[in-house]
Amino acid sequence: MRRRSWLWRVRPNPLRRRSYAVEAWVFLAVGLLALAGAVLAGTFVAQGLDHRYGQERAARHSVGAVLTKDAPAHFGATKVEVPASWKAPDGTARTGTVKAGPGSSRGAVVQVWTDDRGRLAAPPLARSVAQFQAGVFGGLSALGVCVVAGLGCVITDKVVGRRRSDRWAADWAAADARWGHRNV
Repeated sequence: MRRRSWLWRVRPNPLRRRSYAVEAWVFLAVGLLALAGAVLAGTFVAQGLDHRYGQERAARHSVGAVLTKDAPAHFGATKVEVPASWKAPDGTARTGTVKAGPGSSRGAVVQVWTDDRGRLAAPPLARSVAQFQAGVFGGLSALGVCVVAGLGCVITDKVVGRRRSDRWAADWAAADARWGHRNV
């Protein structure tokens, strides 16, 4: 038994229709474009996220907030909200509510993160975590491009296959009508 070649659509064969070769070349072109698109999309997304996380790290500042009241001692709580004051990067005084350990006394210093205007902000992602997330989302976008291209090829193959089968059936019906044979 002969092994089936993956190039069966482009090899010379008297029964091969031209549509097989066109279909094979189109699928090859779509595959190459999908591969290039996946690389570009993955790189673009990963670099964009890495840049965004870098800007976030540059715009956030760790400052010491001085508690203006004693923190309540709640049983089982790891952090409680307490009024505090801190200085913004431009030197202006700011006040607000920060999270501190239960039972912290007035005047204790708690490290908080602020943005460039001195407003409280979440801490920025560590560089390694940001790079990992950028890589994961870049990879997922590349995979998405490949999946969309693959689904397009599968749908196209089904549509072309159905049309090819209908055409074969019509050709056989025409031949049967010319020959005058009927299958019972």
